[in-house]
Amino acid sequence: SPQDYVIPYMNEALEKAFALIKDSISIVKENAMSCISAISESAKEAYISYYDISMPILFNILTTHDKKEYKQLRGQTIECITLMSYSVGIQHFAKYAKDVIQAMILIQTNSVEENDPLKSYLLSGWQRLCLLTVSYTHLRAHETGRNLVCRLLLEKKKKIYKQSL
Repeated sequence: SPQDYVIPYMNEALEKAFALIKDSISIVKENAMSCISAISESAKEAYISYYDISMPILFNILTTHDKKEYKQLRGQTIECITLMSYSVGIQHFAKYAKDVIQAMILIQTNSVEENDPLKSYLLSGWQRLCLLTVSYTHLRAHETGRNLVCRLLLEKKKKIYKQSL
């Protein structure tokens, strides 16, 4: 399994990635963010011990790097936060949920332009959060305008999954 390959090197790789996030130019931070995303996605629940260390660092980037030249970094931060959260589960994400969701809403409301690549990071991030927080059955039972997007995203994912079989 991917965990068998990642876990033995996870601590060292994450230390280096977070050092790069703290003291590097934007493009290096973006690549370090991709590294952290890949590690958390592969490690799954083994990433739990790093989650509470990671979230404040990433949330800080998400909320402070708000200039136009940081759009890619912010997008990759959204991707990283939502992938990490999906990997470790709702019980670990719960204490960060309100702040992350509010930050994403603020970005979507105030920082996204017409043809902005940040839109795709936000949409994918919302999809991951929907999948993390609400089951498909729950969505069907309590469908409202607010969770309609989540249901549609889940149906799309289900359809793609069936086609790949």
